Amino acid sequence: MTTMPSRACTIELARARGAARARGLGLPAVVLLFALAGPSPAQQDTGATAVPADWQVPDGYAIEIVHTVDARTQGSWVSLATGPSTEDELVFFAGDQYGALHEVRLPRAGGETRTRSVSTDLGHAQGLLWFEDELLVVVNDSWLSGLYALGDADGDGQLEPTRQILALTGEGEHGPHAVVLAPDGEHVLVVCGNHTQPPAELAWSRVPAAAFTEGLLAPREWDPNGHARNVLAPGGYVIEVDPRTGAAGLVACGFRNSYDLAVVPSGEVYTFDSDMEWDMGSPWYRPTRLIEVMSGGDHGWRSGSGKWPVWREDAAAPVADVGPGSPTGVTSGAGAAFPAADQRALYLLDWTFGTVHRARLSDDGAGHTAELEPFLTGRALPLTDAVIAADGAMYLTTGGRRTRSHLLRVRYVGDASVEPVTWPAPDPAAQRRVALERFHLEMADAEGLEQLIGALGDRDRRIRYAARVGLEHQPLESWAPRLSGLVDPFARAVGWLGVLRATSPSATEWIDAALEDLGRFAPGSSDAETLLAWLRAHQWALIERSDVTARWRERLIARLDPLYPSANAPADAELAVLLVHLGAPRVIERTLDLMESAPNTTPSGLAELIARNPAYGDPIAALLENPPPTEGLRFAFALRQVADGWNWESRERWFRWVQTARRSSGGVSFGGFLDQAEAQALATCDAVTRLALQPLLARTATDLPGVAAIAPSGPGVDWTVATAESSLTGRITGADFERGAGLFGFACASCHRIAGAGGSVGPDLTTAADTFTLHDLLVAVLEPDASISDQYRLHEWQFTDGTRRIARHLGQAADGQYEYLENLLDPSRIGRIAPDRLVSVEPSPHSPMPSQLTRAMNPQELRDLVAHVASAGGTRRDLSAWQGVRPVPRPQKPVLSPVALRILFGAVAALVALLAGIGVLMRRGRPGTSTCPPT
Repeated sequence: MTTMPSRACTIELARARGAARARGLGLPAVVLLFALAGPSPAQQDTGATAVPADWQVPDGYAIEIVHTVDARTQGSWVSLATGPSTEDELVFFAGDQYGALHEVRLPRAGGETRTRSVSTDLGHAQGLLWFEDELLVVVNDSWLSGLYALGDADGDGQLEPTRQILALTGEGEHGPHAVVLAPDGEHVLVVCGNHTQPPAELAWSRVPAAAFTEGLLAPREWDPNGHARNVLAPGGYVIEVDPRTGAAGLVACGFRNSYDLAVVPSGEVYTFDSDMEWDMGSPWYRPTRLIEVMSGGDHGWRSGSGKWPVWREDAAAPVADVGPGSPTGVTSGAGAAFPAADQRALYLLDWTFGTVHRARLSDDGAGHTAELEPFLTGRALPLTDAVIAADGAMYLTTGGRRTRSHLLRVRYVGDASVEPVTWPAPDPAAQRRVALERFHLEMADAEGLEQLIGALGDRDRRIRYAARVGLEHQPLESWAPRLSGLVDPFARAVGWLGVLRATSPSATEWIDAALEDLGRFAPGSSDAETLLAWLRAHQWALIERSDVTARWRERLIARLDPLYPSANAPADAELAVLLVHLGAPRVIERTLDLMESAPNTTPSGLAELIARNPAYGDPIAALLENPPPTEGLRFAFALRQVADGWNWESRERWFRWVQTARRSSGGVSFGGFLDQAEAQALATCDAVTRLALQPLLARTATDLPGVAAIAPSGPGVDWTVATAESSLTGRITGADFERGAGLFGFACASCHRIAGAGGSVGPDLTTAADTFTLHDLLVAVLEPDASISDQYRLHEWQFTDGTRRIARHLGQAADGQYEYLENLLDPSRIGRIAPDRLVSVEPSPHSPMPSQLTRAMNPQELRDLVAHVASAGGTRRDLSAWQGVRPVPRPQKPVLSPVALRILFGAVAALVALLAGIGVLMRRGRPGTSTCPPT
């Protein structure tokens, strides 16, 4: 609802706002400050210091803190890049999540670490790269978001913004993130989260047009708590950008919220994608994943229940599932002074669990598999980014969401050789894949078409994926007529899938040709790959094509019905979707049988994760003691909107199963998804059936997960962070955990959960102690407005009738109306408003969480509550390693600019701002008075 500034104007406004930020003033005060603003004074550290005892690295490695970030002047660091280092010192650049850029100079021989502010003009940097004597910066900051270049054009030793390379529409924790050098050394790659729109003008796209559609035949359920509601494909993405011209092309998409990229010497690109932890227990939960960023790949993220399962032929497969977490940085070991195997590894950072995963890659045809193990673990270790510096050490930042920041160094000090090793050359199969991928941008001649069609049936998934994507970029008439002549049924199924993905809904001749030929062969369940590709092709033939469904319904039921059930779980899930969509007459009973017989299995990868790292184990194991019926939920959801074909027995079976599923554990949205499914199923029942179901649907409080409540006895204290920290430091270990659980139930459990118990309005606190120190935790409790996650931020809505509301922004629906959630405790009641009735929507500076929840607690009660949270709900009661003592800031040299001068500048600037504001009011309505649109 705001006019976007031009590129030149954006730089002008960025400089102006940066100057105002430096003085603590708003944008109107920039006239004088633009001239006065300069770099912050240099600050110094006295050298490396030891780390907490529970920060663990493998034998032969050492970890140390080389710089403790002053939160008052340097913020909380979330991005890191190496700069133009010399023989005497290493140079780094770091970005504060909500503030300025900083330069760090670290003497190679030891001694003082010097830091200074690089630029107050641009900040909020989540990606940094030193490239051809410029610092490239990915800014994540409302309308300033984009890729910028900073250089020293005037030779004064200070970097200034020189140009905006590319504007990006998106912000926050799912906005634009990292920038890295592309494999060709000439371009850069930028990774963006799923709330960032792709650039409106793409110079090219390796990704086929089908990736911009949802690809869903079954109706989707939005997240019941409103996250990513109305956010559509293509999800998170990677673009390649020419830093000289700003021309950008789409490389891959379908990620949820990858934060960083790693380019290895052999040319492959990897990322570490996030999970949606609220989905845990549902069949669409996808753990954090190590992914190779394949040309043209769509990794299948879709909002809510719409995420594509990994078995779908058109979903690019991950290298490895990692488990729950919050992925941040990822880097290659190339260039590190590490043993040979560790130089060839990837390193994946997890913010929530304070872990660096080491991923050792092995060839797997045209791709790789990975063996994962912990490389660095610790509590209160919120890792954000990592680089390998010129001295061969790994440097890492901690921070984010205003938590305490450090610059860390990990060195190898063992006896093994650290001589540089060559990165393995790509496998011949990988070279073949790369040869096929050139047709993602080029038109194929006759020989090229032969190569592409010949690879459709390759049993290496990555090779046939590259071939199908290449064909989707070619004119259909050049290759589609040849598919029916292929002997291999698998190649035909994959080829027709490509045709149906590339065909417009109105091109019925290709749809009919595909369905005719697909009917000439019916793969058995013994060939799972062919069967799944064949079924996925049928789904694409019907997606958003009601006329095709009507014309082909009887023939497709006759074709598919005999295959169901197939004794292949993924195929049965896809058959259920198809037969329900077609209205097959006998689908209900068979689907109920599959629903009830599906095993309660541990969500993918969790058992291995628990065994690999006990720090994950306790809270997740507590949740998994009562495992959810994940696979059965696929079939329950398939039936939720079926209106015809039920009898009383089948209705009762479905609703009774849902009631049983409610008693199992899951993520914060698990119960809400069941609520939505139940409500939709009830809507298909007649009045008599609804009345008969009431005794079954009546639930008591004991049926619902929760915690007992104990009111504080007081006398209360008007706590501040300082007084609470003074009261609790060193005294956590004597806590009464039972009373802490009761206090949590009284003050917190309606909104927060721990170890599967509690509400879902606010963040899950099970792993709070793995991320936060005591100080950080107290800030979150007592000053909740200080840092608000995008997932939980409210917005201030102003309507044309003069009314205002505070509500969660749920996005713009397909019909153009904006949706909002006003009562966070009742996510089923969604408000809607037309754009012409809306004046503005602005992020609220206030957290939904009250700041006085602990005011009634005495010191012992506050201690017990904090101990309950730090112990993951009493599952880890030994808190001796987590005393949360706030690191003492190092002595800083006196600020060079006198305080009095700063106050004077502020007063003068405020006066100038007032005069400027009066001038604006006097000129309002006069055209041509400004080259910049209003902000």
